[in-house]
Amino acid sequence: MVSNTVSTDYREFVGKSIVIVEACYNVADSFIPTDGRNIHVGAACARLFSERGANVTILDPSSKVLEELKAEIEVFEGEINTIVANCSDPEDLKRAAGSIQGPVNALVNCHSNPITGSLENLDFDRLEEAVRGDLLGPLFATKSFLPHLKKADDSSVTHIGSIDGILGNPHIPSYSMCKGGLIPLTHVMADEFSKYGIRVNCVARAMIVDKGDPIHENYTPLVEQTPTKRPAYPKEVAEAVYFIASSAASYINGVTLPVDGGRIGITPGTKL
Repeated sequence: MVSNTVSTDYREFVGKSIVIVEACYNVADSFIPTDGRNIHVGAACARLFSERGANVTILDPSSKVLEELKAEIEVFEGEINTIVANCSDPEDLKRAAGSIQGPVNALVNCHSNPITGSLENLDFDRLEEAVRGDLLGPLFATKSFLPHLKKADDSSVTHIGSIDGILGNPHIPSYSMCKGGLIPLTHVMADEFSKYGIRVNCVARAMIVDKGDPIHENYTPLVEQTPTKRPAYPKEVAEAVYFIASSAASYINGVTLPVDGGRIGITPGTKL
């Protein structure tokens, strides 16, 4: 029997060029609990794409983070390259893009700097830092790598958003504001870049912990409102990115895909 179902080809990106922008949290003033292990979505995406044979280039401002990731990922198939770069600085991003030869098949913008503090109390410099990092950073990165994306037959851009950009999180309002801005940015990019065969989508993630780790107290009330009763694991978000970047998602364009265990599907405060 012939099946009409489309399945993700886990060898699709073998030898293809994938660029991951940002791979570690800036933990200063961050809402995200961490014990020093790298559970960043960018790191998870780098591991997954490399494991499946892609040639992965990772950008991050921390040379230490890049060295550790490269040492870890080299056990997998595929090439791994790293570039130290300020991922929200247009000149640094253009420099990084200029060092890459040939087409880029998928760009994944993983900017994430969830600064705590109310809008009233955050000073202007911190607010500007948030906007430059989490909203303008993905825009600058996409513009910088656009010539490479245009060289590929079919390519994609995936922004890593957050359900905090859909609902709004009062603990991290500047982050919510910036991640919310990624949604219309995704819409207009998808419209403008479709003529080049480039799809643009957004994966809106929820809270993340390593599988088997205890749930931090910051996340307890969020887990209680999540139908699956747990946070996401980094690889689960990376799998969503892999799918939406692949040809299995060839007619998905301009969407924001929540990866949140069903939390935004429930009216806040009504969970039974």
